[in-house]
Amino acid sequence: MHRGSDRLFTLVFGALLLLAAAPFWLTRILPMQDYPHFLVFARAYGDCVDPRSPFAGTYTRGFALSPLLLPILLTRAFGAVAGLENGGRMVWTLYAVGLPLASLYLLRVLGRDRWAVLLVFPILLSYWVVGGFFAFATSAPLLVLGLALSVRWLTAPSWRYGAALAVVLSALHLWHALAFAQLLLDFGVLWLLVRCDSLKARVLALAPLVPGLGLFAAWMLATVHGRSPATRPAAWPPFSDNAVHFFDYIGPILPDVIGAVVVLAVVVAAGALARSRRVVGRRPFRLDNPFAVLALLALVSYLVLPGTCLSVEGINNRQPWIAALLFVFGWTLPARPAARAALLALVGGAGALALVHLGGRFAAFARESGGASRLIDRLRPGDTLLAPIGPGSPASFPGKPLVAVELYATVRHGGLPNTSFAGYDINFIRYVGGKNPMPAIGAGWLGHPALKRFDYVLLRAPAPPAAGRPSPVVLAGQDGDWWLYAVCGSKAQPQCP
Repeated sequence: MHRGSDRLFTLVFGALLLLAAAPFWLTRILPMQDYPHFLVFARAYGDCVDPRSPFAGTYTRGFALSPLLLPILLTRAFGAVAGLENGGRMVWTLYAVGLPLASLYLLRVLGRDRWAVLLVFPILLSYWVVGGFFAFATSAPLLVLGLALSVRWLTAPSWRYGAALAVVLSALHLWHALAFAQLLLDFGVLWLLVRCDSLKARVLALAPLVPGLGLFAAWMLATVHGRSPATRPAAWPPFSDNAVHFFDYIGPILPDVIGAVVVLAVVVAAGALARSRRVVGRRPFRLDNPFAVLALLALVSYLVLPGTCLSVEGINNRQPWIAALLFVFGWTLPARPAARAALLALVGGAGALALVHLGGRFAAFARESGGASRLIDRLRPGDTLLAPIGPGSPASFPGKPLVAVELYATVRHGGLPNTSFAGYDINFIRYVGGKNPMPAIGAGWLGHPALKRFDYVLLRAPAPPAAGRPSPVVLAGQDGDWWLYAVCGSKAQPQCP
């Protein structure tokens, strides 16, 4: 009976892992709004110290031990073998596989039902994945691993668990500052809730925090203290408007997803209220279910934290997804076998359907964006591209997955981008002197005096841009509903016919 249950779990869990990893490999350009900005950072990290690159003298690195360093280095390591775009895809795949595996480990550490891991899959390809928040989203496996090590360290201290927790905390700082802060907060709550034999033991339990806090303090002094990020005040969204949008940030950015998330939340919560087995024996924490407290704290944090702080946008709105993830480890399944099986079948089915549906959308996006990708491949090393398509949405992803498509030219060919997130002076990769070397052309591109700074313009299903008048561009190629124009007077097209 037990062996059959193991086989069933392995089959279901393995199938869901494959469904979770597959979407990232179904399209060359990924439908993630901000993700290309990270790939530009990964390219700029190496190119800014290469005197042959236009990035040299225009982009620079910040404090050496800053957040974003590890995902940049990991992406570049994979990219050295398979190219930067595939390197990024590999890190996304590690996230999609690593988060369920880390969650399974934490459930085992807590002594909770392993089948609760099924609740991870419906929220895996979240708002933060589809929005392209690469470093924050991919930090989640490290966050969950850090929570598992926190429980191990606090309930059965050993040098091995303490050292491992110190390493994970330091790695999280070098991955994303908000993920590091989240683990610190959750560790602090667990530290307050754990039973300690003495005050000395409680104080010594803080030891693994020291290396990570040292890195964080050094970064704050080098990057924030006395600099422009520290001068910008925090801003809070209106409370009532903020409160009603809690579920917006859990599922992917797609129509009707919010309603599906709410329905699933109601069903899962109802199942959690069913009678379950009580914990027997000595409890290491003062409460039976400390992770329910952590999930509730994340919910409260969403309501009270600012929306922006220290030049970082999106502080409080990350908490709904964190709350949903933490709830996985506080979720108590019904004790009755029939109710438990029914609830797990519903949650597992929801996860599978969500991943299959999103895989289909990724494949559809590949067809919609393929022309753009092939036209970008025509550019030569160092060519610059402007793609003033705005937030125009494809049918597969009605958000803004193409708003930064021009950055793929930078990633593939090394030319300077029109704009990038290097303009945020808190970021690890930034402009030299805080000045964008390119003109940051927007909607008025056709008559802009700096248009010649670009070699090509990429448009989606346009009318010819110069109907009835002399044109500053000439058609260089067409692929489906994508059009590539060479800019007259540029390196690519010194003169127009």
